[in-house]
Amino acid sequence: MWWGTVGNGCGMPLGMLMMPLFFLIVVGILFYSFNRRINVFENHQFGNTSGRDEILNELREIKEDIRELKKEKE
Repeated sequence: MWWGTVGNGCGMPLGMLMMPLFFLIVVGILFYSFNRRINVFENHQFGNTSGRDEILNELREIKEDIRELKKEKE
């Protein structure tokens, strides 16, 4: 056969099968690794800050209550 024997290396048919398979595996690994990067802005919602404001207001109220309790204790 024109591609040689098994003793001379992989030969043409195995190379024709393995190189595209190797290329697809490498592309798959690269695609997976780039998709796993964590995006800093992924969970950030620019338009919805009302929840954060409510929490900050509640914290301010709690701080004021603590200050009043400390004043009453003295």
